[in-house]
Amino acid sequence: MSKITAKSDGTSSKTLTTYHSNGKKKSEASFTYNSADEVTYQRHYTYNEQGKVLTDSYTNENGSGRDDAYSYYDNGNKKSSSTKYLSSDGSDYVYLYQYDTNKKKTKETLTYHYTDGSVKSTRVYDYDSQGKITKKIETNSEGVTTTELNTYNAGGKVLSNTWTKSDGTSGKKLTVYHSNGKVKSQDSFTYNSADEVIYQRHYTYNEQGKTLTDSRSSLNGTTYAYTYSYLDNKKKNETYTKTYADGKDRVYLYEYDLNEKKIKETLTYHYADGSVESIQVRNYNDQGKIIKQIATNSEGVITTNLYTYNTAGKVLSDNWSKSDGTHGKVDTVYHSNGNKQSQDRYDYNSANEVTYQRHYIYNEQGKRLTDSYTNADGSGTAYTYSYYANGNDKTYSWIYTYADGHDYGYSYEYDPNEKKTKETRTDHYADGSVKSTRVYTYYTNGQKQTSLEITYDTAGNETGRTSRAWNEDGTEV
Repeated sequence: MSKITAKSDGTSSKTLTTYHSNGKKKSEASFTYNSADEVTYQRHYTYNEQGKVLTDSYTNENGSGRDDAYSYYDNGNKKSSSTKYLSSDGSDYVYLYQYDTNKKKTKETLTYHYTDGSVKSTRVYDYDSQGKITKKIETNSEGVTTTELNTYNAGGKVLSNTWTKSDGTSGKKLTVYHSNGKVKSQDSFTYNSADEVIYQRHYTYNEQGKTLTDSRSSLNGTTYAYTYSYLDNKKKNETYTKTYADGKDRVYLYEYDLNEKKIKETLTYHYADGSVESIQVRNYNDQGKIIKQIATNSEGVITTNLYTYNTAGKVLSDNWSKSDGTHGKVDTVYHSNGNKQSQDRYDYNSANEVTYQRHYIYNEQGKRLTDSYTNADGSGTAYTYSYYANGNDKTYSWIYTYADGHDYGYSYEYDPNEKKTKETRTDHYADGSVKSTRVYTYYTNGQKQTSLEITYDTAGNETGRTSRAWNEDGTEV
C-alpha cells in the first residue's frame, strides 16, 4: 500500500506500507521531498507478526539520524534494544540494553565512534535483579580500561565500590550505615601501581546525617582534618586542622550561635614541636562582621583590633593596640551613595606620638582625589588627582618631601582620551623656593614634542636653561 501527497509549493511525501499474512503491519517507509524532488527526510519501521517494533530509523537531510533495533523473548517481553545516534560528520554513539525475561535490565553498553568508525570509548554496565549496577567497565580514548565492582546491603545501599585500571592504579570506597539507613562512615583509598596509598579520605556522620569528622591525607604527607559538634542538630563548633609533612600545622576553630551564625574564630599556628607560633581570635556580630580581633605573633606581641560599622555593614572605624604600647586607628566616612568619601589613618608610638599618618579623599564615583602620608621624621608624599566628566584622568601630581624640608615632584596632564599632553617636574629647596623645573609636552601619538629645563639658585636667580624639540617620529629637531 502506498500514499503520496503533493503540495502546491513543489514539495511532496510518500509512505509505503507492507503487511504480514495475519494483517499486522510488517514495514513502513516514509519519505519527504523538496521541490527539486530530493529526499530531505526518511523514516523506516519493521515489525514482527505480533506487532512489536523490530527496527526504527530516520535520516535527516544533513545525514544525521537515529537507528533503533529491538529483540523479544517468546513471551513478548523485550530482550534487547539498541539505539545509534548519527551525527552529520559521521561520528556516532550507540546504546545497547539487555533484559531478562521479567523486563529487568541486566546489561548496558555505550560505545562512541570516531568519524572513521573506530571506537573512541566504551562503557559496559552489569545489573543485579534489583536493578543495581554490579559491574562497570569503561575504556577511554587513550585505551585505559577502568573496572568497577559494587556490593550492596539488603536495603540496596552501596557497601563497597572498588575500581582498578589497566595502568595498575586502583581504589576503593567502603560505607557503613546507621540502623536508620543513614551513612555512618565512609572510607576511600587510592593506590598507585605499586599498591601504595597515595590518597585517603574518611568521614563519620551522626544518625541525623550531619558530618562529625572528615579527614584526608596524600602521599606528600599533608593531612587535613575537620571535626564538628552540634546542639539540637545545629552546628555548634567546627575545627579544621591542616598538618604539613614537616610537622607544622594550622588549626582553625569556629564557634556558632543557635542560628548557626559564626560568632568566634580562632586560628592557631604550631611549630613542628607543638609550640605555638601565632594565634588569631576573631569575634563576629549578628551580621557576620568582625567586631574584635586579638592576634599574638611568634614574639608574643598581642595586637587587638576593634571594629565599628554603619547600618550598611561598611567599616567606620578600626582601632588597634599592641601589648608593646603602640596603637593606631583608621576612620572612614562614606558618601550617601555608599562610596568612600574619606579615610584617615594614624599610628602612634608608646608615648602617644604620631609616627605615621595617611589621608584619602574620594569623589562620589569612588575616584581618588587626594592621597597623602607623613612619616615620623616629617618626610612623606602627597598625591592629587582630577578627572573629566567621563571619569578619565585629567591631571595627576605627586610630591615627595624629605625630612629636611626639600622636595621634588611631578605633575601630568592628559587629554579626554587619557593621552599624556604635558609633564612637569619641580624641585624645591628646604625653604620652599624653586630649585629647578623641567617641562615636557607630547604629541598625540605619545612622542615627546618639547622639553624645557630651568635651574635656580637659593636666591631665586635663574642659573641655567635647556630646551629641546622632537619630531613626531622621535627624531630630535
